[in-house]
Amino acid sequence: MVGATSVVVTQADVHRAFDFDTSESDIPDIGNSPAQVYSTPARVSFQSQRQLPASPIEEVPMLYKKRKESEISPDDRIMEEVKQNFLGSARVPIGHLKLGIQLREVRETFVQELMSHMTEFHGHFYQPLCVIIDTLDDVTHFRESNASGYHYTVIGGCHNFTAAQRLSEMYPGQEVFKSRYCSIYSNNLSEEARLWLAHRHNKVGEFRHSMTLTDKIQLCRNIYMSQTEIGNDDWQNTLKAILSPGESKSVCKLLIKLAALDAELFRMLQEVLKLCSNGKLKGQKLSMTEIINGPDMKPYVLSTLPALPTSAIMHMLTEVKECRMTIGEMQKEAKLLNKLHTVQRMFMDLLGLRSWNDAREQYPHVTQRQVLEHFCQFNLRSTPAELKVFCSQLMREKDSVSTATFRGRNGVLAYPLLCDAGVLDGEQIARDVPSFSGAALVILDMPQDWNGADVKKFVNTITSININHQMDDFTVAVLSPLKNMAVAELAIKESRHFAEPMSFVYMVPKDDTSDDAKLTECVEGITIARKGRSRRTAWKAGHRRNYLEVKADPYFCIDGNPVDPQQKPVQIYQELVAAFSSPREWVIDACSGTGSASIAALQEGRNTVALEKDERTISSLKLRLSKEVREYLEEAVEEDCTVEDRDVGTEEGDTDTDECDDDTDDA
Repeated sequence: MVGATSVVVTQADVHRAFDFDTSESDIPDIGNSPAQVYSTPARVSFQSQRQLPASPIEEVPMLYKKRKESEISPDDRIMEEVKQNFLGSARVPIGHLKLGIQLREVRETFVQELMSHMTEFHGHFYQPLCVIIDTLDDVTHFRESNASGYHYTVIGGCHNFTAAQRLSEMYPGQEVFKSRYCSIYSNNLSEEARLWLAHRHNKVGEFRHSMTLTDKIQLCRNIYMSQTEIGNDDWQNTLKAILSPGESKSVCKLLIKLAALDAELFRMLQEVLKLCSNGKLKGQKLSMTEIINGPDMKPYVLSTLPALPTSAIMHMLTEVKECRMTIGEMQKEAKLLNKLHTVQRMFMDLLGLRSWNDAREQYPHVTQRQVLEHFCQFNLRSTPAELKVFCSQLMREKDSVSTATFRGRNGVLAYPLLCDAGVLDGEQIARDVPSFSGAALVILDMPQDWNGADVKKFVNTITSININHQMDDFTVAVLSPLKNMAVAELAIKESRHFAEPMSFVYMVPKDDTSDDAKLTECVEGITIARKGRSRRTAWKAGHRRNYLEVKADPYFCIDGNPVDPQQKPVQIYQELVAAFSSPREWVIDACSGTGSASIAALQEGRNTVALEKDERTISSLKLRLSKEVREYLEEAVEEDCTVEDRDVGTEEGDTDTDECDDDTDDA
């Protein structure tokens, strides 16, 4: 703002600051400097460094930074041109000035504010106008004493000049408004140098009006269009030189990318910026400063847009323009899309695919956005190990699908194996389940005849199998009556593979109208232990407490009796699978019984291996899995038929109704 005593740095002072002494006398003689030799990897002590003798320079490797032997940079070239064409500073009559090239439109509110300050503090010093002399062919004849004898074009200070021009018309008798202090330059300045000066004018001085993001983008667009028309491929360096006095490198790069958008995208971006400047975007809240000076969008909001495909940028800008998406939502969506594109490229590289269409054709269930978003949480500077395991699993599944395999929703697989979990053999799983890549979740329905040693042996075997498959992060859940929870917890602790186990209980309401004196046992326990990186526990029920209430859903035989009176509800397994595994990961259902855990895994989109030692039980399990898969296929067929009928009805809306009725009767 205007100060009573502080004097603003003029353009002339800025240019004089550029005059550096580049004489060679200030450069040290490198050859005569003492050379120091450093040992690696041990560090030389301070005393031994002082006693090292000087070595000939031929024996010392060149550690000095070499100067670039290249052409002068555009920034240095423009500054040198500006210094050479600076004529001086002087007061110039308002009548000898006219408004020339400007970087932005004049804002009336700022002009009125400036006029009120000039009227109240007319004796104070204001930022000099940046002008180009018009009526002097030989600039060597210019003298500051006769500066009022020429005419000039104002290229920097449009608000200052407009306010002073109006005040000179309002108060023609006051001498203070009849002239303005100006920094004068030759008319030999190039277009780039004039733009550089105009931009510099906004960065130097106390009373200045900063350019908005819209102004900067439009400036870059104008330079981009003018330079590309004449075939200048160095327009980016020119822009950087013009913006360099006050803009960071990242902002300069962003402005250059936005300026190079195609015509339709740039038009849509302008419309969004215009709505932002008017405060009409969805969810836009204005601060007091923005209400006074006008809203302005921050550059970081658009930083992730240029890297996206044209269609994605157009879609998001359209959503923002039509007030269906806020600026913050657009920023988050752009960041997520950039990560998704990175995941897509990694996915295709790992699977050896040429295009994303090939990926969608070969892996339709895993190329959906919901699946790929799971990998966006990892560090994508390098390919995440989780994505590598996921893709290798997909390749193994594609190479071999056993005839004894049940395929559920989203293409996940279920393998029922005749195997005793107490003497589990990892080689059998590797042989019978070729696509197995390690279990993210192991569920053990603890048998009644097991003790702590059996649980410990099982846990050690599972850990060994997972380590062999490079699965370092997994969870073990042991279901047992409340009285056996302490046994399971102690066995897991003694294995020393897991973090501190967690205790969890669930209740299955039971209606018991008998007159028996005993209480009805309706609460069961689960001991949960994690190895490796922990995951956030959140139940599907919507909370994180260690208690759930689930409904009983027994699986019945043909005669109407439950297959197993001790079977657990599918819902409790769904909670475990959803909380401790991700889509398409493997779940081991040990001591499977009726297979409720395997059914839950298929329903939640996980691969599963069911282990059961009883042949009759494993046969019943296969029948249940077959029924589950058959119901899924019937639902899929009905859905496809519904979609097909709807499409046919839309395309052939004029079909005779009578013909359809006849066809139905014939059928």
